[in-house]
Amino acid sequence: MTELARLTMEQRGEAAVAAIVGEIDSSNAVDLGAEIVAGVPNTAAGLILQLEGTSYLDSAGIRTFCDLHDRLRKRGQQLRAVLPENSPVRRVLVLTEVHRLIPLDASLDRALSELTPRS
Repeated sequence: MTELARLTMEQRGEAAVAAIVGEIDSSNAVDLGAEIVAGVPNTAAGLILQLEGTSYLDSAGIRTFCDLHDRLRKRGQQLRAVLPENSPVRRVLVLTEVHRLIPLDASLDRALSELTPRS
């Protein structure tokens, strides 16, 4: 049995990084989104979702990611996601065109380098 999502948050320079391991579905997506938003300081340039350990994402998770994008954009912050090229979750985000809102990077280092610093 796969575990529901486990979240860890850390600050890396000007970025908040949210690493999610496990499944994101309708039973936990809203609470997970609220916990992530609470962990992003207003001073951060943005948020990077580290999703290499995410094994499942349903429509509630997609909605949560879109909501995160909207909330952060209103605060002048960016959102990026890290997923391997062959990840099933990456395929879901591309098929649903979420990658048009949230840029997808293959590594955390790449995502950090693409984040525009706050002025």
